[in-house]
Amino acid sequence: MRENGRDLSPINIRIWNHFATKLGWKDDMTDRFEFRRKEAGLTDREDIETIFDVLDSDEGRPPHPYCLPLPAK
Repeated sequence: MRENGRDLSPINIRIWNHFATKLGWKDDMTDRFEFRRKEAGLTDREDIETIFDVLDSDEGRPPHPYCLPLPAK
């Protein structure tokens, strides 16, 4: 047992990671996401869709492949 919290099972970690990857994408954090996106000057970036995309961009990391727009047909 950890001092603050509990040890997480592999399934708990997977569930959290899946939830976190979508944070700010059409959920109750969308308004905060839009505020941060605007604050960072990223409103013209279609690949910025979640809170973590804003953080990655702010810290100089490229967007994840799942966030990139699909090629035009």
